[in-house]
Amino acid sequence: LAALSALATLYDDLEYLIKNKTITYSTEVVCFSTFLQERLAYFDALASSKEITLFSTIEPSLHVNINRIELQRIVDNNITNAIKYTFENEKIVVSLYKDEESCRFTIASHSRKIQEPKKIFEEYYREEQSQDGFGLGLNLVKRLCKEENVKITLHSDENITSFSYQFKVDNAWK
Repeated sequence: LAALSALATLYDDLEYLIKNKTITYSTEVVCFSTFLQERLAYFDALASSKEITLFSTIEPSLHVNINRIELQRIVDNNITNAIKYTFENEKIVVSLYKDEESCRFTIASHSRKIQEPKKIFEEYYREEQSQDGFGLGLNLVKRLCKEENVKITLHSDENITSFSYQFKVDNAWK
C-alpha cells in the first residue's frame, strides 16, 4: 500500500507535466482544510511503513482559490518528500492556518540538513542520489507556486527542515 501511494504520486506528477501543455486548468474555491486532511489520510500508510508519525494542526474551514489538481501536486510532493527524508521514528508536523496576510501551509520534520537550498527547486536536482525519484517534484511545486503567486519559504538546519507556502489573502479566506 505504501509503495502504491509513492508510485501513484510519481505517476500523477508525470501525467500533470505531460498534460500541462495541452490542458487549461481552471481555478475553484477549495476547502484547503478538508483537502489537506484527506491527503494526510491517504499517505498515512506510507508514513507508517517508515515508522514515521504524521501530526497535523489544521485550522478548520480555510479556503483557497486554486486549481485542485495543482494544489494536490503542491501538497503531495511535500508530504512524500517529508516521508522520504524524515528520519525513522520521528514525526512530520503539518500545519494550516490563516494569519493577517495569508493562508499558510507548512510541513516540517527532522531530517538531514539541505546542503544546497538554492538548488533544491531546480529540475532534476537531487541531494541524495540513493533515494527514489527524478528530481522533478519540487521544481513542479516551484512552478505552480509562481503561477499561483504562492510564496515559498524554506528552512533547513541540523534539527529541522520545513517548507512553508503562503497563499495570499486575496486567494485565501475563512
